[in-house]
Amino acid sequence: MTLAKRSWRTMKNELMQRLRLKYPPPDGYCRWGRIQDVSATLLNAWLPGVFMGELCCIKPGEELAEVVGINGSKALGSHRSSP
Repeated sequence: MTLAKRSWRTMKNELMQRLRLKYPPPDGYCRWGRIQDVSATLLNAWLPGVFMGELCCIKPGEELAEVVGINGSKALGSHRSSP
């Protein structure tokens, strides 16, 4: 695929995937919050202070989720696809 045919979103996703593999979150990294709704692919949670792309977990020991949307102090999280 040539550079002209690749979208900026595809290139950003590839770069973010490489960064996640290089720089895993430190042990004990956790953002405290409260889950409000869970769907098949996203979770809606009260997580004040998060930013787009941040990897966080709702409870200690849970799998990481990536913040993919923010609405005030609420965040939409998508399960992290790879370690």
